[in-house]
Amino acid sequence: MKALLLVFLGFLMVPTAQAATGFSNGNNIEITEYSGWVRVINCPNSFNNSYYCSAADYNPGAFDRFTIDQRVKADGVELTAFHADGSKRTKKEKFDANKGLSRRFNLLISTLFQRPLLEDGVNRVSYSLTKKKREVASGEFEANVNYAGSLRCPDLTISGWSISCDNASAACSEYFNRISGCQ
Repeated sequence: MKALLLVFLGFLMVPTAQAATGFSNGNNIEITEYSGWVRVINCPNSFNNSYYCSAADYNPGAFDRFTIDQRVKADGVELTAFHADGSKRTKKEKFDANKGLSRRFNLLISTLFQRPLLEDGVNRVSYSLTKKKREVASGEFEANVNYAGSLRCPDLTISGWSISCDNASAACSEYFNRISGCQ
């Protein structure tokens, strides 16, 4: 009986794994930029083209979901990031209480129609979880964005096909698929 009680108590004392409050892939993101030239030859129109290509690697990613380390019955979350330069940005997404995760937030990609939540450096992020538009939980965490630098990739010449000859995006995509040894 004593052994059974000790085994039972042992099960009660097993630590449970809970994700920390913040982004599901972690609150530290590193950005590395890559660039180089690609020359496309042997095109059907007999013109050769050169394109300057650039890309960025976001580790662990440019998009992520918000998670919280406690069970909260919520259907929405609002994140406000306070940047090192004094500016701030707010974004809202739906929240799945059963999974403890929000929909994906755009953390770092800037487009014509969208601005990222985070900026380079330390971002103080406040969150507000809501259920039917009423706040049920709130708090804050830090998210760090580290710019790791730029790497220059070797120039590359590829034999063209109709898409890559006049399409910089296709040529650069092929370039980044083939190159290695960026420094």
